[in-house]
Amino acid sequence: MAATGCDCRFKDPLGARLSPEQYQELFKPSEYLKFIEAGFSSQNAFPRHTLQCYHEFFKSVPNGVKVLDFGTGPVMLSTISAATKASEIVLADYSEANLAYLRQWLQNDPQAYDWSPYFRYVVQELEGVGDREMDEREKQVRQLVKDVVHCDITQDPPIDKGYDQLYDVVVCSLVLEGASDSREEYRANAARLAKLVKPGGALFCYGIENKNGYYVFGNQRLPNIHLCHECWLGAFSNAGFCDPKIRIAPTCDPNRQYRFISCTRKTV
Repeated sequence: MAATGCDCRFKDPLGARLSPEQYQELFKPSEYLKFIEAGFSSQNAFPRHTLQCYHEFFKSVPNGVKVLDFGTGPVMLSTISAATKASEIVLADYSEANLAYLRQWLQNDPQAYDWSPYFRYVVQELEGVGDREMDEREKQVRQLVKDVVHCDITQDPPIDKGYDQLYDVVVCSLVLEGASDSREEYRANAARLAKLVKPGGALFCYGIENKNGYYVFGNQRLPNIHLCHECWLGAFSNAGFCDPKIRIAPTCDPNRQYRFISCTRKTV
């Protein structure tokens, strides 16, 4: 049921969820990395605010947790802070091109994207330690990542066989809005995500509150559902999460802002 004063906006037939073929064609990891780099270089809220939120979230997480990053994209952003608490990390994404970018960095390929400025920002500026620790953190991440696998939030189970298990912590970034065509589908996808979180475990999820109906980076424009705040929060409550903590990061576009939620899966 929609909230009072709901301004949810769903995709019209021309802007419906992309087919696998369309997504693979339209989402260009190289363009997305340029978008990330431009925002980081200009002190933009994204991705610095995202890195700050990961840092704050993982400070509250106990040591020795199994972490799943569901919808990693071609980026290593979550792993920098996750490595401080994780016993192992699994990275999962829908796009084979994104998975290739992740494997390239994990294998220390000299042609891989350089994540060292992002590691430096988290380790030195947010954590307050030095160059040696930054170098060690990169090695630590490479050691902790157990595997890089395929996922699809619209399927049951939503992740490759053998990885559809319970995790202490699940991180999900910019997935639900792009993979859902309606409020009901968003709720169903959030429920699938919940099945990967151990009772008492934690979810950290962020997406875009975007009244324009599209997620834009560079020359790329991808369909993106807009849920009002109440319906967005209700989807996580309906999926069995409690104790939500919310942060909002505005952008230069008044119709678009990033929103972050951390919450706990109920034990009963």
